[in-house]
Amino acid sequence: MNLSELFPSYPIQVISPRKANIKIASRRVYVDFPYVFWNFIGEVALELAKSKSPQEIFKKRLQLFSSDEEIKRIITFNDSPLGSISLTAHPFTTKLLLKLRVNWRTFFQYLDDKARKLVERVELDGSNIKEVYNEIADNYFKIAPFVPDPEKGRFNVYELEKFKKLLKRLNEEQSIRRSLSEFRRIIKSIEKSVGVESMKLWTLQLESDIYGVEKCLENVDILACYFYLRNALENFIKLVIYNDIAKNIGFHDEMLRVLFFYEKVAGDRCCSIQEVKKKYVRRITRYLLNITEIDLEKMYFMMISKRFPKLSINRQTIEEFQKSYNVDVPIKNYWSACSEVIHNQSPLPFFSLLEVKAFNYFLKRYVGYFLSMVKNIFNVKARDIAGEEIVHEQFSMGRVLSKKAK
Repeated sequence: MNLSELFPSYPIQVISPRKANIKIASRRVYVDFPYVFWNFIGEVALELAKSKSPQEIFKKRLQLFSSDEEIKRIITFNDSPLGSISLTAHPFTTKLLLKLRVNWRTFFQYLDDKARKLVERVELDGSNIKEVYNEIADNYFKIAPFVPDPEKGRFNVYELEKFKKLLKRLNEEQSIRRSLSEFRRIIKSIEKSVGVESMKLWTLQLESDIYGVEKCLENVDILACYFYLRNALENFIKLVIYNDIAKNIGFHDEMLRVLFFYEKVAGDRCCSIQEVKKKYVRRITRYLLNITEIDLEKMYFMMISKRFPKLSINRQTIEEFQKSYNVDVPIKNYWSACSEVIHNQSPLPFFSLLEVKAFNYFLKRYVGYFLSMVKNIFNVKARDIAGEEIVHEQFSMGRVLSKKAK
């Protein structure tokens, strides 16, 4: 299938003017393609349908359209047009055909640039992630004022399979999976650095979050991916804090195991890292002074009876974590971005390449910052991560990691 067939379209129908000597030949309204093209086609089609000299009228209207500075800013990228509109005769019909041709290479570059810039704004404020979805929705509603039918778009199996083929052809899926593979290697490096068997219990949660993202990709469920990324960040913070508590108490491996299982049943919560650390170390140390033999099961039930609070994560917790561990990357904004999507965004009624590209950029930065934290907190070297060479890409608002192309 060619790109015009694979690329998602809005679940709306284009109708040519009745009993007119012109026909709209472009029937697929492509998602994310600037609305001004479709508005022009709709307006000029009605005007030409009443005209006795359609070619002349079309030429004048197209000239006005193309020379408008505001419109030119929308329909071009790096001085190249995103598409072109023509009115031509066809040997098999007496009607003139009004047709849109998409410059696919330029259009993909345009979407890539837009996705990158939108994600860069997350560095300033996590809630800015909503601009990705506002941009997508705004383009649709400037074309069609009615609510689209999601069963003809996102929840149509045929449309899903086509979109997945497009993502593979454009290397978007492969790029996302490379980032997830890098993420998995970073997690494995934590196990090696800490060196105790029970750490695998904690890293298992992180690996499960990665697996969750991978499964969501099978249905191109991008919104759900943000849930797992937020979960992974929270699980990482807990891993760091409880690992420190276990080291401070002693018998590191055994204590880390007890803390893992207790964290799953604890009812009380506390969002202060220092308060949690202080309570655990003080109470468990006091308990150990009053026993002659360590019994991990008894310690576990003692913690339940004393209602030790488990660490709960909110914005203030992440700020405290950044200060306590000298984390100089904007993980707070990435956590907030994930929360913004989870709580305030519903699935789009159609597939959007802009949504996927934005997530791809988001994930690259997220994984890069994750590596930065792991290197700082666990003293992991880049070369220790599966022995693969890692290079840094300089973006305008942060450093992101990627593998060198083979």
